[in-house]
Amino acid sequence: MHAETTGTLRRDAIGLREALFQSITAMAPAATVAAGAVVLLVLMRHHPERIAETARVHAEELDRAGHRQDGTVPR
Repeated sequence: MHAETTGTLRRDAIGLREALFQSITAMAPAATVAAGAVVLLVLMRHHPERIAETARVHAEELDRAGHRQDGTVPR
């Protein structure tokens, strides 16, 4: 015969180490995104000219194949 399940964990089925590991691994991606956003905001506040220069696409230059870098097609 099969034992009836109650849908709950047994007492002490997982320990603090396992629960802490699961919590950290579940939160890690969100923490990484948040930390990256903070770093970007700090850099934007302290060095706006460098961010603008880094983000600028050289729209006027052509690549070796002759395609424009701004997504348009020259006529």
